[in-house]
Amino acid sequence: MVTDTHTPIRTDVAARVPGPPELLPGCPDAVIDLQTDGGVERVGGQWRYADARVVEIDFVDVGHPDDPLGPGLAPNRTFDIEPHAEARDYDDSGWRTLSPAETQLRLSQGRVCFNWYRIAVTIPDALGGFDPTGASVVFEVAIDDYAEVWVDGGLPHALGDSGGPVVAGFNAPNRVLLTDDARPGQSFQIAVFGINGPISASPRNYIWMRTATLDFYAPHRARPASPATLDVDRIADGLDLLLAPDATLERVAGGFEFTEGPVWSPDGSLLFSSPNTNAIYRWHPSGGVTVFRCKSGYTGADIGRFTQPGSNGLTFDPDGRLTICQHGNRRVIRVEPHGNTTVLADRYEGRRLNSPNDLVYRSDGTLFVTDPPFGLPDMFDDPGKELEFSGVFAVRDGRLTLVTDELEGPNGLAFSPDEHYLYVANWDPERKVVMRYELDADTSKVIRSSVLCDMTAADGDDAIDGDQGRPGGQRLRLRAGRHLDHLARRGAPRDLAAARGAAQPRMGRRRRPRAVRDGADERLPHPIDDTRHPPPLARPEGADTVSDKLQPGMMLPDFELPDENGVMHRLSELQGDEPMVVLLGRGEHCPRERQHQRELIKLYEWCVVGFTNMVTILPNDQHETYKLKISTPAQWTHLCDENLEVQRGLGIHEYTDPHHDNATVPHTLVLAPGLVIDKVYVGYWFWGRPSAYRLWDDLEDLFRRIKPDFDPTTADARAAWQESQQQAVGSMA
Repeated sequence: MVTDTHTPIRTDVAARVPGPPELLPGCPDAVIDLQTDGGVERVGGQWRYADARVVEIDFVDVGHPDDPLGPGLAPNRTFDIEPHAEARDYDDSGWRTLSPAETQLRLSQGRVCFNWYRIAVTIPDALGGFDPTGASVVFEVAIDDYAEVWVDGGLPHALGDSGGPVVAGFNAPNRVLLTDDARPGQSFQIAVFGINGPISASPRNYIWMRTATLDFYAPHRARPASPATLDVDRIADGLDLLLAPDATLERVAGGFEFTEGPVWSPDGSLLFSSPNTNAIYRWHPSGGVTVFRCKSGYTGADIGRFTQPGSNGLTFDPDGRLTICQHGNRRVIRVEPHGNTTVLADRYEGRRLNSPNDLVYRSDGTLFVTDPPFGLPDMFDDPGKELEFSGVFAVRDGRLTLVTDELEGPNGLAFSPDEHYLYVANWDPERKVVMRYELDADTSKVIRSSVLCDMTAADGDDAIDGDQGRPGGQRLRLRAGRHLDHLARRGAPRDLAAARGAAQPRMGRRRRPRAVRDGADERLPHPIDDTRHPPPLARPEGADTVSDKLQPGMMLPDFELPDENGVMHRLSELQGDEPMVVLLGRGEHCPRERQHQRELIKLYEWCVVGFTNMVTILPNDQHETYKLKISTPAQWTHLCDENLEVQRGLGIHEYTDPHHDNATVPHTLVLAPGLVIDKVYVGYWFWGRPSAYRLWDDLEDLFRRIKPDFDPTTADARAAWQESQQQAVGSMA
């Protein structure tokens, strides 16, 4: 039966445009016109040109037995473009050369046609009185009618992109960031693919270049942020471990009605929901905001009844698939690699959910979801509400189970780093609490619960949603409960600061929780202190590396460096008395660095329970180190070697890189206790870097040599255990 529900007339303005919608829209500090002789000469360039043509090729129909939406097995014929001239090292020496003015010639064959323009540009030493060192440099080109822009063989793109490297619009300019830290002598190979359009109109004209420039922005003007007021109520001293006393707040985007569910995506951009406007936005660190997913929560005819029909909480599952809480559709969905969606939860015992609000994955793949009625038009009094309670649910293997129904407004939720506790914030002015639940690992049922923090009597009329934002983005108040000091010492900064989901970055120092440790009277003597145990390390033959200061058996210097938040760490402090894996990275600029870090996320999960530590050292400042860390997203400590102390001390400067003076020859080190080098990998070529499984083998071998109780069933291990027990009893006498 279809009912006609009255839709009230909305009074809000639908024309508001969030922003910034484009890359560095302000006036640049200097410009090089690449359609003038002087401009091209200044960058040492030469325009080269070739027509592109459509050719028929062999391919396959859609639908593989293992992937119904991917390429299948049945052959077909389709079309491609020739030449593919996007690569940095593509040989265009035989192409036609164009003078700068000739880029405005009408070229290609006309109607449905395509072409290529290529030019290599080098950053000059100076532009009049402007020093380009450290500047942000944007290549802007307007092709009549469309363009795609490749830089050094890359064309990065994401859902919702318009402009940048992909088509911007009819005769609209493409603006591509070449670098945000220019250096004189730095060069870029640019390849512009031109398209005549609209393609379906088959216009009776040709392709030409309207404009082409390099726009330079001084470092202080290119920051994609503006200062905002930060007001913090420090109720517990432990908050200083999460939020530095001198922390600042910046606004990176504005103009939104209401925002929710921020989550960092693997490419380093930030996704967040706009429940009121039914969209998911994407903010990129370069500064632009685009619509990542429209109609993110509802497409019903009665959408005008809803205040918040769109999506709310967002997170990524262990396989990197985006998972979305949809208010209007009253369900949780997962976006698959081909863009199709899977409904993970929409009903409990046959009745529709209220409006799923927030979500978090446990490492075993179990999804936990809060389900208050905040997304329903009349909330608690909505006639379409089918559940009598607001629940916290667990989703596992297609089955939805109730974790608890004791809260009126369950909202933000997060796990402690060891996943022993689930924390849930209650958005209820009458009971502003954060609950702590200990769950059965197999059934997700509550074993015991307690109030972690009660803020009901706190000032203000806001309830709890993890963190509190004031309208307009002008003010942020972070409140900490009395137990925060205890939690911070245990290394659980996610508990309150990231109640939106585990993928959010944290402010302040992170201390990895130790695995469950035995007491001193329950462990064998440490092999380093045990004279009965043979020396754990021996330098293998043929183990020379690129540096004579990184040889097995040597001791790594105890460098002291800041992390991305400025907190100083010594390597010996991070290692403690256990083995450690040290990643000496090439630098934030390197895509291979990001890929390797992503591959080692699995290793870190093993290290947490395997009495092993990890640290990455990068030849970058705090900001660049933070960018790389959140783009992976790695959870172990990252240190900043901005002054290249480690690189110079170990003699591992990558002298072969003419574009990055700070580049380090990548190394992966396995350290025995005491910072003693046990294994060295040189990752100058990507395949020289060890996989998580190779490092598992290395650590197994190391533990077998340094842990006399590696196999506790042996007679020697039993004897050592008995002796340690006797010594413990004697010390207590």
